[in-house]
Amino acid sequence: MLAEMPTHVADPVARLAQVQRGMAEAKEQFEAIPASILQDLAAAIPTALSGLAARAFFQMAAVGAFPFNLFISNVPGPQLPLYIGGASVLGVYPASAITDLTGALNITLFSYNGALDFGLIACRELVPDVWNLIGYLEEALEELVALAEVPSPGT
Repeated sequence: MLAEMPTHVADPVARLAQVQRGMAEAKEQFEAIPASILQDLAAAIPTALSGLAARAFFQMAAVGAFPFNLFISNVPGPQLPLYIGGASVLGVYPASAITDLTGALNITLFSYNGALDFGLIACRELVPDVWNLIGYLEEALEELVALAEVPSPGT
């Protein structure tokens, strides 16, 4: 799903509201697509043409014709402790990949045993200061936690 990341919005309440709206719209559009769309496309496009379509698709990605440069995914994991060789697993830090198709930065989140672990992978030419993102991410998460702790009016 494609959704805008309103990083330009300074107020955390407004930013969160805009993220929620954007994700709701993206989910609505995604749910409107029939589940059989890939089968329908495969049946409609002859095999010879599908190879050409795939090449054109990846060429568009290579020249930056796609409207995004950040790929974020959330992988729900087990919410109970795991063990390897008798040792407790303390965290699961995801590692993904970046390609011309997925953009310059990939952020993957993995939930495990009540925690949320982050993995950031970046193109060093396009995001040379990826380490700075860790601090920004921490600040943004602290803002969201503070919002969750504020009692709503009238309570």
